[in-house]
Amino acid sequence: MSGLAESFSQLALVAQGAGRLEDAERWYLRAIELGEQLRYYKELGKWLNNLSNLYLSQRRLDEAARYARRAVEIKETLDLSAEPWTTYSILARIAEACSNTEAAEWRRKAQDSFAAFAGAAYQLPQWAPQVIQTTVAAMKGNAEARKYVEGELPKMEAGGLGFVKK
Repeated sequence: MSGLAESFSQLALVAQGAGRLEDAERWYLRAIELGEQLRYYKELGKWLNNLSNLYLSQRRLDEAARYARRAVEIKETLDLSAEPWTTYSILARIAEACSNTEAAEWRRKAQDSFAAFAGAAYQLPQWAPQVIQTTVAAMKGNAEARKYVEGELPKMEAGGLGFVKK
């Protein structure tokens, strides 16, 4: 059954990548429902994160916040390998979108939890290809990629989540 829940999550990622957001939402909800039944907490936190991120991308901020807070509740009961910084980062982005002053607090929490994670140094190279690809796309004129890079650049310069200030 846990394999089925993971398959639902993978189908959600595929649907989201294909721009089929309603299908992605349905697959995430199915993965979450089965994950809750199985008490598959570490993965459940990730799936809640993914759904929250999907809602955030659609500016469905109340739903995004609700699922992100559920993810935090789960992830904070687990060890740092559950990657709570990913959820804190989503909550920071939600707070920014709502012009809420909590954004800085969530970012600080994300940075602190990531810094405390023993595997942090090994995580950074996994993120580099996405950042490089998005930056290249922005430089080639992709407006969406440019908007993303412009939003992330100040965080990178400040030594934000996963980026080392030199």
